[in-house]
Amino acid sequence: PTSGSPREPISKVLKYMRSLEYTRTPQDKMIYPILDEMNLKVGQEVFSAPDQFSFFDSDYKPPGEIASSGLVSPEAQLLSVSWLIGLIRGMVQLSREGMTGSKDSFGRVGLLEEGTGEPYSNAVGYLSYQSFSNSTMYIGDLDTLLTNGRLGETNKASLQAIYNNTVSTFGEEMARRVIQQLIATTPAFHTTSSVERKNGKKRLPAPTALPAEVEYKAIVVFNLFGGLDSFNVLVPKDGGDCSDLYSDYRRERGIAGMLDKNLLPINATGSGQPCTDFGVHMKLPSFKKIYDAGHGIFLANFGHLSKPVTKYDWRLETRTDLFSHFKMNQEAQKVDAFHEQAGTGVLGRLLDIMQEKKNMTVGPIAIDTVTVMLDGKPHLGRPVDILPDNRGKRLDFSPELQAAIENLNSDTRINSGIFSNYFSQTLINTMDKTDTLWE
Repeated sequence: PTSGSPREPISKVLKYMRSLEYTRTPQDKMIYPILDEMNLKVGQEVFSAPDQFSFFDSDYKPPGEIASSGLVSPEAQLLSVSWLIGLIRGMVQLSREGMTGSKDSFGRVGLLEEGTGEPYSNAVGYLSYQSFSNSTMYIGDLDTLLTNGRLGETNKASLQAIYNNTVSTFGEEMARRVIQQLIATTPAFHTTSSVERKNGKKRLPAPTALPAEVEYKAIVVFNLFGGLDSFNVLVPKDGGDCSDLYSDYRRERGIAGMLDKNLLPINATGSGQPCTDFGVHMKLPSFKKIYDAGHGIFLANFGHLSKPVTKYDWRLETRTDLFSHFKMNQEAQKVDAFHEQAGTGVLGRLLDIMQEKKNMTVGPIAIDTVTVMLDGKPHLGRPVDILPDNRGKRLDFSPELQAAIENLNSDTRINSGIFSNYFSQTLINTMDKTDTLWE
C-alpha cells in the first residue's frame, strides 16, 4: 500500500492528450503554444517554476496516513482546490469540445471566434482516439492507456454500467466521451498506487469542526516568499540616542546600508533595546503605521540556529544551510531546529496544543496551496482546508455523473494504496468545499 505516488499535474495533462491522440484542427495556425497559463490553471507549467526549487517542497509530508507512514509526497502540495478543479474541468472540456478558447480550456482564452456549429469548429485541437472494439474492450483500452492497467475490476464494472446507461440514451460517441471524462477523476489516473481494495462504503468528506462555545478568533499569517534583506527593514537611526549603533551599522553594511534620510522614524521605548530611535524602510509605510498604532511588533535578530556559531565554524557546526533561501524558508515554517517533531509546522503544533490540551475547536485554512507551517502531528490527521483566493469553480457534473465520481472514489480498506486513498479523499473534500462556498 505504500508504493507509488501522486502524478504531477502537467504530466497528467500530457498523458491525457497523448493517450487519447490529441489532433490539431485546420484552425490551429501554431501562432501560440497549445497549453496556456497552466501554472494558474493546474499549478504547473513548463519553464514557469515559481523558483529554482521547482513547484513543491521535496520533503513535504501531508498529515494523516502518508506522514504517519514516514513517507513524503511532494506532488500532494499541488492538490489544492483551485488546481484540482481546474485540472479536471480542463480535461472534461477537452473531451467534450476540444481545445477551445473558453475559460475552462487548457488553451489560450478567446483564441478563436464562434464556430460554425460543426464539431470542433471553434477548437484548435481535439481528442481523436477511436477504438473499433466493443464497450468492454474500449474501457480496457483506456485502462491501459490512462492508468497503466490499475483501474481495478470494481471501477471497470462501474464504468461499464455507466457506459450502458449512456449509450441507450445519448448514443455511442457520447458514452465513450463520458468514460474518458470519468477516468480522469479516478485515483488510478491521478496516482501510481493500487486502488482495487474497496470496502463497499461511500467515502465521506472530512467532518467540519464543530462550533466552539467561546468567541471566534483567527490568526492570519502572511508568508511572503521572497528575498528580504531584514537589515534594511528595521535600522537604528542617526542623530538620536541610536547614533553610535547607526555608525556601527553603516560601517558593517557599507554601501548596502540604508541612508538615514530613507528611514521612517519609529520609537522603541519600552522594547528593551539599547536605544529608542529606529527607522523603517521608506517603502514600508504600512509597517510604520501598524507599529505606531500599537498593533504590531518587530521580532529582530531572529533566525534558525541549532547552537551559537561564528563565521569561522558555522559550516561545520550547523545542521542546515544558512545561506539557502529555500531551506531558511522551510525552517521558518517548521521552527524545529533539532528535528524533534518531523513533518510538523510551527502553527500546526500551536493548533495541536489548542486542540489537545485546551479542548478548543480549531480549523486551519490555507489559500490556494498547502504549506508545512499548518501541519500538525501526523496521527491527528487534521486536514487543512485549501481554499481558492476567490469563490472558485465547481465540477458542475450532472447528479448522475456526480454520483459516479463518488462511486469511483469510494472508501477503501486499510491495505489499499495510501496515495490513491489520499487523492480520493482530497477530491471528495474538494467537491464538498466548493459546493459549500457556492451555497
